[in-house]
Amino acid sequence: MRKTVLGFIASFMLLSAHAQDLKIKKGEVLLGGTPVALVKEAKRVCDLSTPDGKKVFTFFITNKTKQGIITPEDWLQFTSPEGAVFELQNPKDRIVLSTTKYLVYKLLDSKPQIIAVDGIKTSTIDDLFKQGSRPFSAKWDSLYTIVKNMEKTDEEFTAQHPFSINNNGDIIINKEMVGKVFVNEHSLGKRDYYVKDRVGNQVAEIKLRS
Repeated sequence: MRKTVLGFIASFMLLSAHAQDLKIKKGEVLLGGTPVALVKEAKRVCDLSTPDGKKVFTFFITNKTKQGIITPEDWLQFTSPEGAVFELQNPKDRIVLSTTKYLVYKLLDSKPQIIAVDGIKTSTIDDLFKQGSRPFSAKWDSLYTIVKNMEKTDEEFTAQHPFSINNNGDIIINKEMVGKVFVNEHSLGKRDYYVKDRVGNQVAEIKLRS
């Protein structure tokens, strides 16, 4: 128990020490007391500029892909003033009260690092925009395409092979019995459905619980 408490205290002190490295005063980002950037945040979307006011990019945390698919994963998305886009992994959250500081810490903790004590990593950012890598959109959009193609195949098969199920549970395609549905009813409205082919091999099972 004592070790757990001490570990928590140590972690909190470490986070606090790091938190003191970053300060934001009237939109000016200070690292170790050195001005490194300007930031403007509204509704969890940040514009980052150089200390002299030249806009570098807009960034935010998102789970929406290039094709507009909503996913269970989120990441950082960056957009240049010219409209170029790249994505980076969302770093572990910092425990801070300010939304602006919470988001700016993402730039400090990102891989590759976007800002540091010596300033904005402009060459790194330029390379990332040039590459235009969007690995998260690519992954989830690809998965979505695969699923949609599978659904389309199923729909086409169903359209080409219309089926019906009679009162005996027989599955009929083109007037031929190709399988059978068996129902096992339990108490409290629970039902198990088993689908078997014409020779009795089980091919599917569905369990419904009310």
